[in-house]
Amino acid sequence: MSTAQESGPGTVTRSWARIDVWLAAHAPESVSSLKGPADPAGIAEAEWAMTLQLPADLVESLRCHNGATEDALARGASVLPGADLLSASEIARTRRMVMENAKLFDAFEQNEGEDEPYWHSLWIPWANREHPHQVVDMRPGPQQGRLGSAWGRPGNFSPGGDGCWSSLAAYLEAVADALYSGGDVGGWRAHLEADKDELAWELELDSEPLAEVGLGPGADNLDHLDHLDSFRQLRPAPIGLP
Repeated sequence: MSTAQESGPGTVTRSWARIDVWLAAHAPESVSSLKGPADPAGIAEAEWAMTLQLPADLVESLRCHNGATEDALARGASVLPGADLLSASEIARTRRMVMENAKLFDAFEQNEGEDEPYWHSLWIPWANREHPHQVVDMRPGPQQGRLGSAWGRPGNFSPGGDGCWSSLAAYLEAVADALYSGGDVGGWRAHLEADKDELAWELELDSEPLAEVGLGPGADNLDHLDHLDSFRQLRPAPIGLP
């Protein structure tokens, strides 16, 4: 079902290449946490299972890395800020699970006074972080393809898209830029574990309040951020290549 172009690397592929090179230079223990490219047949099977076509950016990303290893997911050792990468099959399985729950609780309808439903059939989960599902919003309209977080409650997206990334390509480009030029990715900054060469992202909680929506500046309710461990010993990640 996928119609992604085969004619050359796009922004997603270039961003992943930059990220991979940086990891190899500074965080070699993180390199092994990323799986290799997805099999085209596996992508097609996931699309068939969901009866949905994956967006081109997501297909391109899967063709770079088909998710992360089970060990990395169990440890929360993500190379992306606020997002644990899912494989094509995990995307389909996660969506099926959430769709079943939404049907069970009649959660596709907006409640009075709320902008969004609990879940929408055109949200595609591409990554997880504990309870929230990081999703690509494929509803028709000018903001189609933006990223956001579905926390398992209404109000996942604000009407204007505040706190969302405009696309997966834009998000991955911002990650690569932060590794090579410094700065943050929606409030997340790159660090290395103190005792090993593994990338770790941490939120700067003393900066702007975190928006509840998306991967951008984040949530005013931090109860779900179990990965913020005050006992972790981190060191600033180097900027750029040696």
